[in-house]
Amino acid sequence: MKKKLLLLTLFLNSFLIFSQAPPNFTMEDCDGNEYTFSELFSEGKAIVLDLGSQWCGPCQSATQGIQDLYEYFGQNQFDVLFFGLMFEDNSYNLASCETVHEWDEQFNLTYPTLPAGIGNNANIMMEIADIYEVYGIPYFIAFMPDPNDPTKGIVIYDDNTSSMGYYNGIKTALLNNGYEKEEGNLNTESFSLEDEFLIFPNPANEKIFIESGASVEIESISIFSVRGEVLKSIKNEVKSINIGELSSGVYFIEIKHKNGLAKFRFLKD
Repeated sequence: MKKKLLLLTLFLNSFLIFSQAPPNFTMEDCDGNEYTFSELFSEGKAIVLDLGSQWCGPCQSATQGIQDLYEYFGQNQFDVLFFGLMFEDNSYNLASCETVHEWDEQFNLTYPTLPAGIGNNANIMMEIADIYEVYGIPYFIAFMPDPNDPTKGIVIYDDNTSSMGYYNGIKTALLNNGYEKEEGNLNTESFSLEDEFLIFPNPANEKIFIESGASVEIESISIFSVRGEVLKSIKNEVKSINIGELSSGVYFIEIKHKNGLAKFRFLKD
């Protein structure tokens, strides 16, 4: 179990507040997945939250830093999980899944964002704002497992006010507490075998089509959520995959063949 540490850095406002264990939140994403903090802490996971709203200019500016950290630490497939928490849309109404879809498309984001407008998310976000005295957005909190109780986390607040303070603060805190850069993530910039395949259309609605070179023998094809969960797995070569039942959002497709793995990111309309 990693050493205990919790970090929070404010982008606009800085306040040094007493650390305390977070309540056992359970939040929901637009695919119906639930994330229970106690379960994630017991698995040794660190949780990084990015609190904001669609109308917030500084929140928009901060997205790329969080996206970079998300990719650096393995795109939620390893021990660090990144989540955006979106309070309101551009009209100051509770954010919806449609809001999240627009947000992800506008800023080319692939880390999961949980909108206030579904499930009990709004009440939990208000509770988080109240407990941690969120006076401005964007607001960043990193939870680390408590070694004295594996179902709980502890939070430490950082009063760094530099424009990229949240980026350096979160990254340094995670690295200093045993969380490492993950080389095996689904970063499309590192895909060395992707030229062997053509995946289309992207974005897609009902089907994804796969074309490969004549010399490539496909062994299996899998589709993953942004959290790294296997949603579909096909053990033989196919020319297309039905994705109509998937919710709108970002997914990853992994193709296993004799020469290794090819991994791609696609958007479901």
